[in-house]
Amino acid sequence: MSDTPHPELKNPRLRKLIRYYRGSAILLLNTLLVFMIGNVLLYCALVFYHAVKTNPERDFPEKSLAVVYPDLTPQDRNAMIREMWERPQVYEDFVHFKERPFAGRFVNVSEYGFRKSKNQGPWPPDSRNVNVFTFGGSTMFGWALPDEQTIASYLQEELSRHSQRPVSVYNFGVNAYYSTQECILLEQLLSKGYKPDIAIFLDGLNEFWQLEDTPHPWPTSNRSLAESTFSSLVGDLPMTRAAGAVRRLFAGSRSPSQHEITATAMHVVDRYQRHERTIRSICRAFDVAPVFVWQPVPTYKYDLSYHLLMTDDQRQEYVFHNVGYAEMDRRERRGELGSDFLWSADLQQDEKECVYVDACHYTARFSRKLAQSIGTACVERGLL
Repeated sequence: MSDTPHPELKNPRLRKLIRYYRGSAILLLNTLLVFMIGNVLLYCALVFYHAVKTNPERDFPEKSLAVVYPDLTPQDRNAMIREMWERPQVYEDFVHFKERPFAGRFVNVSEYGFRKSKNQGPWPPDSRNVNVFTFGGSTMFGWALPDEQTIASYLQEELSRHSQRPVSVYNFGVNAYYSTQECILLEQLLSKGYKPDIAIFLDGLNEFWQLEDTPHPWPTSNRSLAESTFSSLVGDLPMTRAAGAVRRLFAGSRSPSQHEITATAMHVVDRYQRHERTIRSICRAFDVAPVFVWQPVPTYKYDLSYHLLMTDDQRQEYVFHNVGYAEMDRRERRGELGSDFLWSADLQQDEKECVYVDACHYTARFSRKLAQSIGTACVERGLL
């Protein structure tokens, strides 16, 4: 074989182009390798961080966890918490996101959007039953509790004791939901023909963590499918997630003044009352009985010396709650929240033990107590 170069390679411009091509190809290949290796390493680091983060023993001793989980072994408790964390939410039109359908040992979410309770009723709801839809955030969903220990599950038991007809409670609580999303979700269900007899809304906690109506930076429905998919893929990359975590870590934030806290809390309370009126109008049109429940939060009328699972930093996150709850209390006493409103914020006032499984989610015992309070109100108001 001859070593004579191909005649075209004698062209200096062509040789220069080939050198550029080879250099660019090597640079691109090395960049892709670095990108892939970097994402793999960051993925491993995130998996390790996630495993540590979702292990409750990381921050709190076993003796404290044994108090709030008396019915679960440490192995079952940690398995249940992993099921909670290993269910990333999915995009949903109008409400931005929803719980992902899931079938586990402790956590089960229907493809129709509700978390299953003990002795769950049929779907679609049977009109011969007393059908109750419950709405709220992670506290209604029953975060860090098994299916049979959620507020909705206990509420079904409580209402069944007072009803001659079978009672079916459907738990539409979604992690991080607040009144804006709950109102939209109710409207969606009704528009699809799923009508409850009673609609219960558990609010308060997330209202003051969603100070503006921007619930989550999910891709909006008016984007093209390709754009939304691309944004989702890029957003899920380990490098993107790590960069976001670093940015949040170093982002400075100015503490709001007391005047700003008060003004913001008043805005949230006014917004909630507007949603109340909207939901009432919808329920009236569809012959649904609404019940608005204002829920307990750890920093309102609760002796925090009994709280075993809350850090000092977490206590500082309730500055808007403290002002807003006091204002809601005043409005409730003046009768401004309506006859279908149930004030349950001080239900923990006389508790002498820990009623939270983490910073803000209720234990099974307290979930039952809250469910009984809601059930009693439904019975006394003749809703059954």
